[in-house]
Amino acid sequence: MADTDPTTAELKAAWQRAGLWRMGISYQRAIASPLLLSGLRAAARAARKQATQNGNPAPSQRALI
Repeated sequence: MADTDPTTAELKAAWQRAGLWRMGISYQRAIASPLLLSGLRAAARAARKQATQNGNPAPSQRALI
């Protein structure tokens, strides 16, 4: 599987799992911060890899490319 950029839905899910909303950091603010965005991208890729290993791959959006 090619290592593509995470989708917006995957990034939002990573933001929720990280609990940044509990600290008052909105999704828009997290995306605007290069450091937080990098962490969210890594978390989303890790979640995608874990889902693939468990037999639940993320839906592909090849039609949009």
